Amino acid sequence: MQFEEGTVTLPKWLLRLRAVMSVAVAVVCVAFALFHFIDATKGLGSFELLTGHLMFAFLVTFFMVPAVKNPKSKGVALVDVTASILLALLSIFSMLYSLYYHLYLARWHPGRITHVDIVVGILMVFLTLEATRRHHGMMMPVIALFSIAYAFVGRYLPTDLLSHRGFDFERVFTFIGPNTTEGILGVPLSASATYVAMFLFFSTFLSTSGLGDLFSDIAFKLTGRFRGGPAKSSVIASCLFGMISGSAVANVMVDGWLTIGLMKKVGYKPHFAGAVEAVASTGGQFMPPVMGAAAFIMAELLGISYAKVCLVAFIPAFLYYWGLLWAVDFQAVRLGLKGLDKAELPPANKIWSNIYMILPVLLLIYLLIYLDWSPGKAAFWSIVCIWITSMIKSSTRMGPRKLMKTVTDGARSVADIATICACAGIIVGVFGMTGLGLRLSSVLVYISHNSLPLLAFLTMIVALILGMGVTTSAVYIILATLVAPAMVSLGVNPMAAHLFVLYFGCISVITPPVAVAAYAAAGIAGSDPWKTGWVATRLAIAGYIIPFIFIYDNGMIGLGRPIDVILTVIEGLIAVFLLAAGSEGYLLRRAGLWQRVSLIAGAILIIVPNQLASIIGFILAGLVVFAQLVTNRKKKNELFYKTTSIS
Repeated sequence: MQFEEGTVTLPKWLLRLRAVMSVAVAVVCVAFALFHFIDATKGLGSFELLTGHLMFAFLVTFFMVPAVKNPKSKGVALVDVTASILLALLSIFSMLYSLYYHLYLARWHPGRITHVDIVVGILMVFLTLEATRRHHGMMMPVIALFSIAYAFVGRYLPTDLLSHRGFDFERVFTFIGPNTTEGILGVPLSASATYVAMFLFFSTFLSTSGLGDLFSDIAFKLTGRFRGGPAKSSVIASCLFGMISGSAVANVMVDGWLTIGLMKKVGYKPHFAGAVEAVASTGGQFMPPVMGAAAFIMAELLGISYAKVCLVAFIPAFLYYWGLLWAVDFQAVRLGLKGLDKAELPPANKIWSNIYMILPVLLLIYLLIYLDWSPGKAAFWSIVCIWITSMIKSSTRMGPRKLMKTVTDGARSVADIATICACAGIIVGVFGMTGLGLRLSSVLVYISHNSLPLLAFLTMIVALILGMGVTTSAVYIILATLVAPAMVSLGVNPMAAHLFVLYFGCISVITPPVAVAAYAAAGIAGSDPWKTGWVATRLAIAGYIIPFIFIYDNGMIGLGRPIDVILTVIEGLIAVFLLAAGSEGYLLRRAGLWQRVSLIAGAILIIVPNQLASIIGFILAGLVVFAQLVTNRKKKNELFYKTTSIS
């Protein structure tokens, strides 16, 4: 167990118990990693993989995440340790029984429910809710409890929309528990076990290897000397690191301490510097090749390869960062900022001497896309490559102690996602059992009057609200189950519908009032969190608009004829450039209110898949360019005549 130093003085026997548990934690974390390494190379059965994955996730959670943060007394600390040991034992029992049921009992007595099944079902639900609470707080467990309650009381509801035939106690807990793969052991957990786990271990190994420092050095070398260079370096470094970390907040905390400080040093205001880092870090969740955990779940739900998810996600992600780069550039011009001195840039020989560290990422891309290996197998051999390359220099070498810490950090990250996926499985299972998912999709279509724009807008609002209290993966799973089918029924490409949901689940972390990534960046920048969040929203304006385009125009996600895709990308580049100019209030010179409105409206019209709208958009943008050229010419002439008269 991990208690903060100084919160309570523990007796010696309890300290010895904690020491024993520390050894147990190490053993469990190593076993967790080896379990997934074996699956990646040899392949395990589906039930063995699911039950083993969840069992290890429970063990890591109950051993490493205390039930009560900062215990104030010895009694609380003792209860916490005792409860964790008991919960760990119950986790082992419930998962082994579930595996035994699927491999043997289901064949001998199909459809038969025993008292042990019911007890194990209740136990699995309780363990899942408690593990999720320890990692993520109360929001997700409360939603899961409401869904379970709905399974019992739905028969009494007066409206046909929400009512169902009703289910008894035994049916509910065995359906979402050990007897099916429709609940806790369902699709979300399958995605976590099959895809997410290995890539989280991969990203943890990469972080330990020092690749993040190399990415920062490359970014500063490429852009540091230009105006607003540190901000552009932040965008590039956070994009590169975000590709492998997939966590916005983690990304902010890893490189924000350097990039935010340098942005402030060259003249950016603290809240703007924090916002840039938050927005750049958030994009890593949908920037290939690794993306965030939700992308792996998306591949599982759609039944497509992860490489295909990367391909459809690339163009929107590139446009997102394209807009952010122009936004920081326009802001630098407005403030009259310059880049870093040559002496402040990392030396080229330092970068070239460490360039070999990028080999694991290149290997991963090659194995995934060109050899079409399974994600788990590709990630495993890339991890091996990381370990080999780390041994080249003593500063990055992963000896036993460093390797142990890396595995422990990776195991905790995997447990974090596994528990939220298991909890989401409860919700998905109840929706499937009661038929609520299909009915809600129909209702959403009805409420929107078969209007795709209205349905998409409602989906965006729901995603942003859900993102305040649950993780990106949880937001995606819930909305992919409830809303994506409704969008598909209105003619949206399934991949576009799921990517739409994924985008707003990701962007919720920089959208006030609960913008966790922006608030984390504000803490480093020493700025007002609320102000930082709203500036982040402004900087990420393209991220709020692009998803509404690709649900209509599949060229935006790389689908369709090559010429159509190329034209769509060109329009997108122009539109996002104009969006950045309008949001930051600068194009050729400072833009007034009518010019900013015209630029933003023109950008939206250009990117809309309608020829007449695009023409109007170009006209609006052209008027602003013409007006600013005329103003610049007048200012130049005034300066000339003033200089002449003085002379």
